[in-house]
Amino acid sequence: MCAPCVSSYCSNDSIDDGKTLVKTNTENWGKGNFNAYVAQETLYLDFDIISLWFTADGVETEIPVVSSPFDVISGLTPPLDENYHNEKQKNIIAIIIAVIAVILLCVLLAPVLPYIIKGIVWVVLLPFKAIGALFKGIGKAFKKKE
Repeated sequence: MCAPCVSSYCSNDSIDDGKTLVKTNTENWGKGNFNAYVAQETLYLDFDIISLWFTADGVETEIPVVSSPFDVISGLTPPLDENYHNEKQKNIIAIIIAVIAVILLCVLLAPVLPYIIKGIVWVVLLPFKAIGALFKGIGKAFKKKE
């Protein structure tokens, strides 16, 4: 495991009990200004090798080895150069959740969806029907005067 971090020097002469230091580190983290990384790895301390076994063509061979204990420490791989404050990923997750919610809502409303659509169409057409009725009434009034 390896992850970036922000490090800084802390001294005894800090006037504000390290508040400025914490604020600076937080700002650096927010801007992605990493200057160190933390890592975790597996270590084998005081590792003894007594013998080695080899298999070749179905024949096993043991080779005795004398080795004083030594430490096995692998090299560290630094963290990937990534944007850890990637807003696009959050937006994609929000879009996926919204699409799933709309699909779920459509499935739940499927039995009453035709009635909802008819109601919406009726409300949208209502002003046009009122204007049509108004013009018909005006037309009838002119016909009666003649």
